Amino acid sequence: MSTGSTIDPAEAAHFEKLASLWWDESGPFWPLHGMNSLRSTYIRDQILQRLPD
Repeated sequence: MSTGSTIDPAEAAHFEKLASLWWDESGPFWPLHGMNSLRSTYIRDQILQRLPD
């Protein structure tokens, strides 16, 4: 069994820099925030359609 890390330090550092921007709904990731609400509605509707009466 391997005990070495599979985390790429450069990639982790890249995403660490973006982390503070991710939750800013007016920031550079604003399109993803809008998509999340659309997806949530779609997923909810799909679940409700499949629930037994």
